[in-house]
Amino acid sequence: MKQDTHHSSSTSVDVVTTTQSANRAQASTPRFFYTTKVVISMLLAVMVGIGSLSMSVIAHANSRQISATNASTGFDALAPDIASNLASHGGNVGAVVYDINRQQYYSYNGSNAYIMASSMKVPIMLTFLHSMEQQGREPNANELSLLTTMIENSNNDSATALYNEIGHGAAIANYLQSIGVAGFTPNDNAWGYSTMTPQGMVDLLTRLQNGSAVNANHRTLALNLMSSVESDQRFGVGDTTPAGTSVAMKNGWVPGPDNLWAVNTSGIVNRGNQSYIVSVYTQENPSMAAGQSILEQVCQNIATHLLA
Repeated sequence: MKQDTHHSSSTSVDVVTTTQSANRAQASTPRFFYTTKVVISMLLAVMVGIGSLSMSVIAHANSRQISATNASTGFDALAPDIASNLASHGGNVGAVVYDINRQQYYSYNGSNAYIMASSMKVPIMLTFLHSMEQQGREPNANELSLLTTMIENSNNDSATALYNEIGHGAAIANYLQSIGVAGFTPNDNAWGYSTMTPQGMVDLLTRLQNGSAVNANHRTLALNLMSSVESDQRFGVGDTTPAGTSVAMKNGWVPGPDNLWAVNTSGIVNRGNQSYIVSVYTQENPSMAAGQSILEQVCQNIATHLLA
């Protein structure tokens, strides 16, 4: 699996700019994360059926916002096994779940900041869609193609093109502040190394779910794209839920400046009348697979307790 760019294999962990050794990636900032001197060459893709994709699997959250501070508790209140698993990783894991039905947050290191990698593509997308609303227009065919490949295939060239179009990290920070989402710190030298807190990502996805992030049409578009992430990128929140569950999601994975991997998963989960929003970030993993394993364990346990 190439790090945060288009790929088809779930077993390869090739690094975009370097040859990976048997044990870890070589030290290098991924080329596709840089926002300068990147040549974008995209073929226009035809968007078929975006507007017609059914949204019946995505439940509307209660529009009333609940204070994370007032309604948050530790994971031991949900399940001691989840709390114990998280605690075994110390500060290298942060997780937040918002149980929409009970309007309850569960948090472990939720206010700690972690490298975003391709989870950054969600705020890029929403900031871009908000800018469309400010301009009073809809995305053109090329922009729709960029949005689609950025989210569904995690294409970094597409993300860089949209990142440049919206005005880089400052535009994202301003947008998030305008909708009341904290915890984001941009990195314009390499946008994938921007940081976010798990609580901040859950808050952003909550606003997307309840319709306060973008207008109704753009909400539908964003959720459709996040529900159509290619299968080998659906680890974590996307492949640990029972049959009949819909998940709108985005993952991220990249070796950090210390050569150790940051791997994360975030999504909106809905099954029947039960819904929750989850974000799990990890860092200092010796490999992508090690981080992925943590995500699988945490998300599986969460799904078991909240979708029972």
